[in-house]
Amino acid sequence: MSRNKVETKNLASQPDQFISVDWGTSKFRAKLVQWDSLEVIKQIETSSGIKEVAKEYEDQNEIEREEFYKDRLFNLLSEWSNDINHMPLVLSGMASSTIGLKELGYADMPISVDGQNLIFEDIGDTNSPILLISGAKSEDGFMRGEEVQAIGVADRLRKTGQASILILPGTHSKHMFYKEDSFYKMKNFMTGELFDTLSRSSILSYSMKKTPLDDQNKAAFIKGTELGFQGKLSQSLLLIRLNDIILKQNPKDNYYYLSGMIIGDELSYLKNSILPIYLSATQDLKTLYSLALHHIIHNDRIIIIDEQSAERSTLIGQQKIIKRYYGNG
Repeated sequence: MSRNKVETKNLASQPDQFISVDWGTSKFRAKLVQWDSLEVIKQIETSSGIKEVAKEYEDQNEIEREEFYKDRLFNLLSEWSNDINHMPLVLSGMASSTIGLKELGYADMPISVDGQNLIFEDIGDTNSPILLISGAKSEDGFMRGEEVQAIGVADRLRKTGQASILILPGTHSKHMFYKEDSFYKMKNFMTGELFDTLSRSSILSYSMKKTPLDDQNKAAFIKGTELGFQGKLSQSLLLIRLNDIILKQNPKDNYYYLSGMIIGDELSYLKNSILPIYLSATQDLKTLYSLALHHIIHNDRIIIIDEQSAERSTLIGQQKIIKRYYGNG
């Protein structure tokens, strides 16, 4: 049933726990979550992302799409079979995409902080709701999954009463603009995918070597960000080869030099911004983006969201959708 046809339930009848699923392009993540505390009781993470499952679906012609994906979903959750009967399950990420379990259209921005205008659909039976959440779009971008994280972070932004920017780095980074209890626009950046392609598949790959970040690498990264901030990404890329072939610089430094260029290019439009900036990312990306941001923006305008809070924000966002389903959101 669609969000407009959802029968209001009594929240008091809801189990004390729910299942959180973030089904991304390359990863499947599931958590068994305590309702009141949002404590994660159990979790599963596999490489059975939507892209892999979509290929398996296309390679067969016996089972319909929704049934095929649901079978895969419950196979992935099979070790919890005794724990999850009649329990709400909420799905965010790429499960609602064109290659997912069932395609849902994008909700239009602005997005309210309580998720009231996000689109979701119950694709389960009457006893076991499966709430599939769609993505969101604006004139400048679109997303699936990050909108749930954003409404989870929103309560923190709301307390300040200030307009702000939320940065969610990743394969395709999202910058979301917040004011007056809603996210009203966003920007997309192919930062992670561009870096992966150039560092693995281009001529530049012969001049780079992946390595843990150290002080020398940090200096190379900052040097790269300075070029990115100047809007000189394209014209500077072959400096990676020059550093290697002509200047005989360390390929490990080149790895972070390229990373700095691309991240610097992503953040360059913020140089003259006066808004507070919230950064929510995994540890490695948080370190790099923090370095870059602190190089161009005054420290008191940068708020780093710790990794535990970032993970919790997805659970908060999903819980808001479940509350809507039960008529309490």
